Amino acid sequence: MTRLVAGGIFLVVAAEVLALVVQANPLALPAGGLAAAVFVLAARRTLGEPWQRASAPPVTDDAAESLQRWKSRTETTIRWAASTRADWDRHLRPRLAREFLLATRQKDPSALQATGRIVFGDELWGWVDPSNISGAGRSEPGPGYDRLDEILRRLERL
Repeated sequence: MTRLVAGGIFLVVAAEVLALVVQANPLALPAGGLAAAVFVLAARRTLGEPWQRASAPPVTDDAAESLQRWKSRTETTIRWAASTRADWDRHLRPRLAREFLLATRQKDPSALQATGRIVFGDELWGWVDPSNISGAGRSEPGPGYDRLDEILRRLERL
């Protein structure tokens, strides 16, 4: 950009000096105007290209972008499994319970409890059960990766 401005100013000044040295006063104004026009066109061409590229819609790979978002969410979910029970209750339990409800289509709470105990067993059902959120023990460790993996495997079998 600096080179373009310096070159344009040099071109205009050189045209004016040349017109004055040759003492062709009637040509001084058109020569300076022509030099200025060349400078403006070069500046527009140089500066116009980035603006045109910026206004054009960016080329994106939607599949790769979706995969990257999914991977990021999955990594975060896995970290919550090894975090505290509060994180598990806040982030994982609602998702797991929602998936279980969608898979079984249970509406009755007692039928949901019975189905949950059959599918997951008493130990794992305690980590999926939407009504098992407790205020006590919020800083206790969550169930960890192994239990999350087993819960997900059992959900897949439904």
